[in-house]
Amino acid sequence: YSEERRDIVCTLELPLILNPAHNEIVVWEVSYYDVNTSMFVTKQVTCSAKRTPQHVPLSRDVIVDVQINRITGARAMEKAHQLTENGKISEARSVLEEAIATINRTVSVNDDFVKKLVGELNELKDGLKNP
Repeated sequence: YSEERRDIVCTLELPLILNPAHNEIVVWEVSYYDVNTSMFVTKQVTCSAKRTPQHVPLSRDVIVDVQINRITGARAMEKAHQLTENGKISEARSVLEEAIATINRTVSVNDDFVKKLVGELNELKDGLKNP
């Protein structure tokens, strides 16, 4: 669709290094058909990171964290649905409660999308009643 956007979330585990530097980590190449220009387009994006010789805890980027929370919520909803299909209501509630607790500990907990997601997870949890 015209003006459509997609976010691609990935996780990279990088080993510790001895010589800190600003390293190129990965290069992504994306090809797509641009409906506005009626042409195929290829774009390259390079991901780099400042590396240190020891583990330095960093806080997660809020925009990335929102997407990770979206995935966490979606997976919890899917798992809870599977459990309810098998009559395991209390286990489904536990899955949703765990996802809510996990999301509530993240850096993006005050983001509007994340607040709405937590509200929807609570609504689903509250709607699950044992027969």
